[in-house]
Amino acid sequence: RGSIPAIPATATIIASLSSTSLLVSCQQKQQLQQHSKCDVSSYYSTISNLSNRNELHTHIKNTHRTSLPYTSSSSSSNTPDVWTALSSLDTDQTGQNIFLVYSNKYVPTIPHDAGTCEHWNREHVWPRSRGVGESGVDNTDLHHVRPVDCNVNSARGNLYFGSCSSVVGAGGSDGGNDSDDGGSCTTPAHSEAAIDTQKNKHTFLPPANQRGDVARAIFYMDLRYDGEDEDNVENLVVTDCPEGNDNAMGYLSQLLAWHVEDPVDELEKKRNDSICRDWQGNRNPFIDHPELVSSYFGSPRQLPEDGSSSGYDCSSTLPPPAPVSMPNSPSSPSTPSTTPAATSDESDSCLGMEYGDIAIIGMKSSDPDAVFLLALADLPGGSVIYMSDNAWTGSSLKSNEGVLRLDIPKGGIAQGSIFGYDPSSSSSTTTLTLGDSWSKISGNFALSGSGDNVMIYCVQKGDTTSPQFLFAALYRNDWSSSENTDLSSFSTNESARPGRLPDNCSVSLVDGKHKNWWYQEGAMRQGNKSELLNSISDRSHWSGDDASFDLNVDTEFQMNRGIMDITSSFWFIHPAGLALAFLYVDHVS
Repeated sequence: RGSIPAIPATATIIASLSSTSLLVSCQQKQQLQQHSKCDVSSYYSTISNLSNRNELHTHIKNTHRTSLPYTSSSSSSNTPDVWTALSSLDTDQTGQNIFLVYSNKYVPTIPHDAGTCEHWNREHVWPRSRGVGESGVDNTDLHHVRPVDCNVNSARGNLYFGSCSSVVGAGGSDGGNDSDDGGSCTTPAHSEAAIDTQKNKHTFLPPANQRGDVARAIFYMDLRYDGEDEDNVENLVVTDCPEGNDNAMGYLSQLLAWHVEDPVDELEKKRNDSICRDWQGNRNPFIDHPELVSSYFGSPRQLPEDGSSSGYDCSSTLPPPAPVSMPNSPSSPSTPSTTPAATSDESDSCLGMEYGDIAIIGMKSSDPDAVFLLALADLPGGSVIYMSDNAWTGSSLKSNEGVLRLDIPKGGIAQGSIFGYDPSSSSSTTTLTLGDSWSKISGNFALSGSGDNVMIYCVQKGDTTSPQFLFAALYRNDWSSSENTDLSSFSTNESARPGRLPDNCSVSLVDGKHKNWWYQEGAMRQGNKSELLNSISDRSHWSGDDASFDLNVDTEFQMNRGIMDITSSFWFIHPAGLALAFLYVDHVS
């Protein structure tokens, strides 16, 4: 990792002229009450599984005990604000010089910018215009607010993070003038920025020794903010395909690579300690446990090797990436599981599964999330199913939300069984079969209380770019009237209905604005596959509520095998030479 540059002698002289202001900052800090249980071991002591996203998200949210004002209402006020915190977190030992993240240098702490852009300013690593806003707690979250040169701050703007070659139309690193959408690549990104920075019309590249810090700040924001139960906070998502999502940041694969190339150092650890102890009360877990990054966000995808700079493939969320391993990672109280290896050919995860072999019978978006599934056929061991809250456009799944994967156990799942996704060990619902066995493939699977869709699918052999849908559900909205290939046309609670699905293999729930939905207790629970699908897809057989979730998983589904569920047959040759087939059927529908 690169070293922090030396402090110029003039910086100390200039700063000393403002010793009175520095004294005020010190007094302000002393007025803050230190937060308890901020050492690493104590902070995570109540977490049973660090790889459980719901559990860790809830913890860093609940321990976010203090939110500073962005700027104190009066210059004479002793109320600490973000200026005060940065003047403590990012200064040298004297407090007189502050480190600028994109310039890779120190400047005098006093004065800071006052609207003239002549001094240092405050940078939102996750930009305000990409989901943070100006009135939520995320606006002043110190884990992603850093001191920055005011002009470099303007140069960065709200650009995604990445090298100039990470998107379509990016110019080369030589600063050549391209006529396509990327424009030319400027190196350094600004005259006041570090020499190894660069930018074009889409991306901004920080200094090499700050790229890992930036990546871990972005990962923290993705985990911390899900848009639920907090005012003026959105569901923030980091992805390789952020275009079309106002709350998304890119580029995930670039950030994953930077996390490995620029590992956590002592300065980053000390900053994390101080944010928890002296200011906010919570920690960035990706600094404390860098090994969590691969289990939460997967591994970086590769850009095209032909030098075409065509960017990341956003036409499909498949095939899923494997996690990247982190060498020499510190141990954690609960080592997160990595994505399980496929037990079948990755391009053929279905192993004979068809439409309606799985149905959705419950969706819970009031924290913690849960999705309840019913096996309407015997699911073969070694098959793999995927669950996503990405919208279907008519030609592909969007990639701005999340994808989960479940490897069906060796013994398979019997017809009539209830299983699903419920990763929280303290769920208020019911212990759900295979609830914590899903692995994250991409994005952030987080059902929105304002409406969302759930797609269940597998991947057929020879068709890796197109999912084989098994069932689809949408709540607080109806399916789009027509399939649309414009990826930007669907918000997080909108989707086209997969046209290949039979009518009884989907349900849209628009009769009430509820966060939780479940198949009613009094609805059909005995019948063949077709009969049960007809009942489950009938929206009048569903109930909803904002707080409670009353799906009864103890009342079993009794499956009758239909006319095609043949268990044996035999042939008889008639004396006249006719071949007759006799079929033995368990139950006739």
